[in-house]
Amino acid sequence: MKTNNCWVVLIVAMGLGHPIFGQGTDREESSPDESVVRVIRLQSASAGDVMKVMKGLGMGADIVADDASNSIVVHGSEIVANQVAELVRSLDQSRETLSMRFFFVRGKTNQHDGDPGKLPSGMQKVMATLNERGVSELEMLASLSVQAREGARFAIDGSTTGDDDTTISLDVSGTVLQASKGESVRVTVNAEVREFRDKKRHGRFCVTTAVAWPVDEYVLLAVSPVGSRVDEVIALVVYVHPE
Repeated sequence: MKTNNCWVVLIVAMGLGHPIFGQGTDREESSPDESVVRVIRLQSASAGDVMKVMKGLGMGADIVADDASNSIVVHGSEIVANQVAELVRSLDQSRETLSMRFFFVRGKTNQHDGDPGKLPSGMQKVMATLNERGVSELEMLASLSVQAREGARFAIDGSTTGDDDTTISLDVSGTVLQASKGESVRVTVNAEVREFRDKKRHGRFCVTTAVAWPVDEYVLLAVSPVGSRVDEVIALVVYVHPE
């Protein structure tokens, strides 16, 4: 009788739809196409900066930045959410902030035994290099300062007045491509100087370069004549300091 009762209990249990073995194995898995909401917290980068990169990529999901928690919020399919999370993690890197100062130095060429000129004491190496190239009577024309983060563009402009009542406009722009932990930087630079007298342009200096240089040193980037005045040049010097 005990054996029969056991079989009766088993049959009733199976009839109620509660199998004794394999409990929980019949749960339905979520579909990869099912919409999910995922919050990705950033450790190093700012949510705003990451969103600037994410914009226009067409990831197929709703992506917003939550500045309060420094997070990226994704609403989309699980597959896309995983792809966005992987991209965000690759962008979540600490980026150095650099303080850059560009100096425009005016000098004369073809001056035999000319005065070497006067520049800040830290520029002695640059001044010696210019003197070796036959540039003397050096004087500081102007300088422009800007801060930029690694991977970001920068732009700055200004103006000054020359001794002969000329108006001089200055523009510098570029991109900080890479900063190597306070040792060196790699930057693209576009610089232009335009001189105007009586609203007419009388000289122009323009240089585009992509170079790497050490930080905390004055570095000579370029030397070029000002327009058609081959006896006068402008040298572009930069000093970079990591913040």
